[in-house]
Amino acid sequence: MPYADLPEKPRALPTSWEYGGAGRVTGERLAAHVPDIAQRHAFVSGPPALVTDLRAELRSHGAKHVHTDSFSGY
Repeated sequence: MPYADLPEKPRALPTSWEYGGAGRVTGERLAAHVPDIAQRHAFVSGPPALVTDLRAELRSHGAKHVHTDSFSGY
């Protein structure tokens, strides 16, 4: 089960990982966990609608470098 689908924080995460909560990833949640998002490169991969939405959300939170990869039919 992916970490994002878990209702509570997993007992053990790899070193330097941070649990971002359950549910869909959003620009707001990423910005809360990555306060210097404007200085980072973001990589978004997934279904076209998710990629389109998340790219726009990341840009609205200051991300300047958003690299995308859309795929469907998996």
